[in-house]
Amino acid sequence: MYEYPRTPLLQRWELSGVVMPLSLPSVATVTIFAFVIVWNDLLYPLLLLKSSAVKTLPIALLSFQGQYLTNYPMIFAEVIMTSIPMVIAYILLQRYFVAGMTTGSVK
Repeated sequence: MYEYPRTPLLQRWELSGVVMPLSLPSVATVTIFAFVIVWNDLLYPLLLLKSSAVKTLPIALLSFQGQYLTNYPMIFAEVIMTSIPMVIAYILLQRYFVAGMTTGSVK
């Protein structure tokens, strides 16, 4: 795969025209997984962010939970709202995600 663009007939800039289309499903799968990991991250923002003006969504979810009372309907509504961007990203990149997951599984 890498030897083909290095022939004298093709220029070096044409490497992206051969390699990137073949690796696009894998790159999309890694991008989706990285987005979900960063989106759901709780520990690092909780440790590093001191200002309440820059709260992330998982930290905002903690504010609906009290010591003696928990507002479950509000927590469930907030969970639905925070998961909408991940669902939209999955729907838009679903074909790349499935192709990236199945790459190399069939001979």
